[in-house]
Amino acid sequence: MTKSIRRLTGIVLACLVLPGCTGGSGGGGGGSTAGAAGGTGNTSSDEKITKAVQDKLDADPALKAAGIKAKSTGAQVELTGAVKAIGDKDKAEAAANEAIKPYSSVNAGVVDSITITDSSAGDAVTKTPPAGGQ
Repeated sequence: MTKSIRRLTGIVLACLVLPGCTGGSGGGGGGSTAGAAGGTGNTSSDEKITKAVQDKLDADPALKAAGIKAKSTGAQVELTGAVKAIGDKDKAEAAANEAIKPYSSVNAGVVDSITITDSSAGDAVTKTPPAGGQ
């Protein structure tokens, strides 16, 4: 009986560990994101997360027109682009956070790298997130 339990435990552990591997890419971890912030090493999760966030952003006409882009690396989403108002920047971040909820077990959060174009000055201004927060 003990031998059967050990065998079953080994199988369960293997099933838990292996989904985090990229596998099949050969050559030196080319697709691996292991070790990155929040990294799971699973590039298919990154692709799914990127698509989910981008679809959510593109569903909003103002954000789509602004060209806000999402890219997930190591299960962490980075938003890039430029908007005219802080409200649009906040709306993009809220949409991204909503889109990643189904991936909360593997997602490390959203990095907001969106710039705000100050139309009165004609310059792009970047809001820096507070230390330790997203």
